[in-house]
Amino acid sequence: MPVQRVFIVRHGETDYNVEHRWQGHLDIPLNQNGQQQAELLANYLQNEVIDAIFASDLKRAYSTAQAIARLKGLSVIADPRLREINVGIFQGMSNVQIEEAYPEDKIQWDINNDFAPANGESRYQVQTRAYEAWQSITNQADVNTALLVAHGGTIRMLLEKIFPERTERIQLHNTSVSIIDRAKDMTWLPTALNITPHIS
Repeated sequence: MPVQRVFIVRHGETDYNVEHRWQGHLDIPLNQNGQQQAELLANYLQNEVIDAIFASDLKRAYSTAQAIARLKGLSVIADPRLREINVGIFQGMSNVQIEEAYPEDKIQWDINNDFAPANGESRYQVQTRAYEAWQSITNQADVNTALLVAHGGTIRMLLEKIFPERTERIQLHNTSVSIIDRAKDMTWLPTALNITPHIS
């Protein structure tokens, strides 16, 4: 039987999150608060049955996953397809800096999911690779419950693919948990979205 439940987790806080700078593929580590968030999340999930843990290979996601894996006695399987959107020339900049340096590109980014900034990728490209990862992970016969740790932009695009009827774009919190369950007809149901009881 394929995977029946998936926990989708956004990574813990980084200094770039605090500074509202775009990280993309930059390999920014968790800050002290982010490490604490990851430990609190691991404790919160301690009694949940989790068979396998997958994460983006970027430090902020992989470290968040490791905190959970340590308490579960599991190893983290890194999957680059779960990486954040590569925002190319926008990486490392704030919204204001992007709007000043690349005003036309920023407008296109805001309105067009097919637009890719120079040296980057589009939201739809991210959605394609993230959904490929989702399908390969959730079709494993030896895993009942999986946990994925990824990034805000990646998770939003993945959720839009799994639940195309949803129109609201969620602003995901650091170490937020979304729980997706498989129904009897093999479709997916969002049992919880963007919850943070461990830090509320």
